[in-house]
Order: sequence, then structure tokens, then C-alpha cells
Amino acid sequence: MNQILEPRELRTAFSRFATGVTVVTYEFEGEPRGVTVNSFTSVSLDPALALVSIGKQAATAERMAAGPFAINVLSEEQQAHALQFSGRQQAGLDIEWNRGPGLAPWLAGTVAVYQCAAWQIIDAGDHNLHIGEVKSVQTSSERNPLLFLDGRFLSAGQNMLAAV
Repeated sequence: MNQILEPRELRTAFSRFATGVTVVTYEFEGEPRGVTVNSFTSVSLDPALALVSIGKQAATAERMAAGPFAINVLSEEQQAHALQFSGRQQAGLDIEWNRGPGLAPWLAGTVAVYQCAAWQIIDAGDHNLHIGEVKSVQTSSERNPLLFLDGRFLSAGQNMLAAV
């Protein structure tokens, strides 16, 4: 099998894998910032490590490299947040930030938040893999997670919410 793999074909194949939707948040120049990420995974329980993949061309890749960051697992009600932090401005969206001493800013209304200290960055092609040491977690069983499959948002109940 000696064929040339086209990037579009690979992207389409990757889109067939359902993922959760997260916003990675951090502080830059005293302000809370964030970026939508669906490449998130647990790495280790001991030490507690989690990984997010950030495109090297994204301003976020450099801005969050040294400080703490939070991985916010979005709820099905936060589709507008996913779009906002992916660069698609959502008119009238009120973003409620939480802040605490020594912590990265985090979003209200999420399913889970992992507070991470920068642990290691691995060069991986056109992305950097940011591994964070998880310092604390917050979870909510009252909300359902937002999912992403084939360019569409889904609720945990498999109901289509909207095309992206």
C-alpha cells in the first residue's frame, strides 16, 4: 500500500472519531484567555497528567507554555463557548470566568475543570503536545458534556445540536 495520504482525507477520517469539547484557559497579560481544543486525553494517574494538542501556529501555543492552564470540559449548553474560543465571535455571549490564587482562570457551567501546571511540551509535527500536571479537579454530574463528530456538535443523548 504505497499511496499518498491527502491531508483532507486524513482530516475527514479523524472527524469520524467522536470527541468531547474542551476550552483550554490561561492568563495572558493579566487577562483570561482560551482556545477550543478537542484533542485532550488523560496520560497518567501517578503522576496525574493530562495532555492537550495545540497547533503551533496558534498564539495560544506560546502564551500558555510556562504558566498554569485549565482544561474546561464544556457542557451541552456551551456550544457558543466552543465557537467563541475557536475564533468565531458569538454576539451577546456572556462569558463567566472564575479565578483563584495561583490557578488558571476557568469557565463557569462546565462538566469538569482540570487545573494544570505546565509539565512538558512535546514537538509533534504541526502541533505541540502540552502535558500538564493535574493539581485539582472539579466535576458536575448535573450537566451533560458537549460532543463533536463529523463537524457537528452532539449532546450526550446523541441529539444533533447544530452544524459548525
